[in-house]
Amino acid sequence: MIKQIKDITPYSDFLRGFYNDYRFFAQPETEQEVLDKLQKQAEDGENIALAAFNCDRIAGLFTFLYIKEEKYMEMLSGVSLDSAAYDELFSHLRINYPAHEIYFVFNPENKILKSRLRDIGAEFSTEQMKMEHSGVILQTDTVGVELLTPEYYDRYIEMHSKDLYWTGDKVIEAKDKFKTVIIKDGDELAGYTDISQGRAVNGVFDLLVKPEYRRKGYGRKLLVKALQINEPNGMTLEVDIDNTAAIKLYRLTGFRQIEHQNVLTVLLKT
Repeated sequence: MIKQIKDITPYSDFLRGFYNDYRFFAQPETEQEVLDKLQKQAEDGENIALAAFNCDRIAGLFTFLYIKEEKYMEMLSGVSLDSAAYDELFSHLRINYPAHEIYFVFNPENKILKSRLRDIGAEFSTEQMKMEHSGVILQTDTVGVELLTPEYYDRYIEMHSKDLYWTGDKVIEAKDKFKTVIIKDGDELAGYTDISQGRAVNGVFDLLVKPEYRRKGYGRKLLVKALQINEPNGMTLEVDIDNTAAIKLYRLTGFRQIEHQNVLTVLLKT
């Protein structure tokens, strides 16, 4: 049975059994930090929180970002070691949210969820390495790097990655969620990076340099400028585990891998 909830307090004891398990929560997170984060997710009007039960016993708790008009959902947290709880969840989503794209973003070491999604034919993306910045910003010039302004909107939207939910036009509209840094070569837009904002630890969401402008250090300049803008907050990013060139760039600019915190994104179409 699945029940939609707004208050996680009745399930605090269940959640306490997971707070130091890296498969479900970033480490180190205190017990209270975990509970506070999940409560905030459950209360947020843009989210949906679901509890799974097995014979009246809590067996799983899941929170999703839900953008109704887009028929888009993304799992923010998923806590369960019960295969049946995941099966109940999938069934509930298919019945109550037909014709939706539902993204499960989770630690691939959660082998139960990974296996159940594979069994139902969901679409798997490449596993990503999660990295965090050391806090020491590389000293390099950032000439030609600046925040995105309206005069470059059209060119930015045109060159933006198209295989993402957050396309260029959506990033521009979500000014409360993102900042975009661009790099120019003369009057030409050579590249950009989108970073999230508003949190103690923000993320590099996307970084792209046009092929004809690569090997000029533009990726490094974009990252350094983004880190400067983001100070004093922390910064993380996720990169495909087989993208050796990007991993080399991120390490050069002060990022390091977070052990046992890789990320897997899987799409379920209902």
